[in-house]
Amino acid sequence: MHLIKKGAEAEIWYGRWFDLEAVFKIRKSKPWRNNILDQKIRYQRTLKEFKILYECIRAGIDVPFIFDLDIENFTIVMEYVKGKIIKELFEINDKRIFEFCRNIGKITGKIHNLSIVHGDVTLSNMILRDNNSICFIDFGLAEFSNRIEDKGIDLLIFLRSLESSFSKIAKECFNEFVKGYAEVNSDYLKVIEKMEEIKKRGRYVAERRKVPVYF
Repeated sequence: MHLIKKGAEAEIWYGRWFDLEAVFKIRKSKPWRNNILDQKIRYQRTLKEFKILYECIRAGIDVPFIFDLDIENFTIVMEYVKGKIIKELFEINDKRIFEFCRNIGKITGKIHNLSIVHGDVTLSNMILRDNNSICFIDFGLAEFSNRIEDKGIDLLIFLRSLESSFSKIAKECFNEFVKGYAEVNSDYLKVIEKMEEIKKRGRYVAERRKVPVYF
């Protein structure tokens, strides 16, 4: 196996699961935490991510297929998803950018319909497969939630990711995202209103503290 990515709470390793290419997501111990607490946190977070991925798979949403759950070692073994990171396709100005955004909106809406929020809806966490299906990855920050505020935060994170990297087309891209989201999620107006409220709230706090505004 070799290390692909080292995150704040987990390491992503590439390897083989029997004869299949696989990704091993391993939640590592934090030496500064109490050992019993550390094991409890890693157990709960690993199991939660597994359950979230399972619910998405059951609903027909494209996420990495789960091969195995090794809960004793806080590890999820998943399919190694082949394809292009969506952000890379934006960087080369792929002509399908707006189509991607509409599909991303649909997928996000379907995930929200399961009472799940992704927590990090960015172009770096999406892969375009060879069959043109968009696969959402990295559910490490995902939660089971039906709160409109949590769903609004998902939308705001996506908007920020567009504005920070692709500011010239961010507005049009997000409009396409909203169209796709509205096609599948009946609460779309409430979610968008909440997103705007969160944005304003962030600006107010930033102004009071006299810090830069990034919203």
